[in-house]
Amino acid sequence: MTATDRKAELLQVMEELDVPVRKTVSELIDRIVFLEENLKKLEKLPFIRVNKKNPAQQASTPASRQYITLMQQYNAALKVLLKLTANTSDGEESPLRIYLNKMKEQYDAS
Repeated sequence: MTATDRKAELLQVMEELDVPVRKTVSELIDRIVFLEENLKKLEKLPFIRVNKKNPAQQASTPASRQYITLMQQYNAALKVLLKLTANTSDGEESPLRIYLNKMKEQYDAS
């Protein structure tokens, strides 16, 4: 899925939200899409560097440190979205909240 498709998907889920909330969240969605793309790139890189002379000696790579930083930012952005899209007045969860909870579970599992 391309970044444009991903953004469109998130924006489509937001259509049922109030206009002020959509305006507030639209920039945050851009950030989330950016973070997801970069996390995918980083996942392809090695996270541990092993000393060839002493295999028991290992160190984290810059990619692993960057991944941790971006993941923290991503999770924080998701939490903001979830708070902005609280349950509707009739007690049902909003479509955005359902979708974001699913995405958060996927990333927390990895």
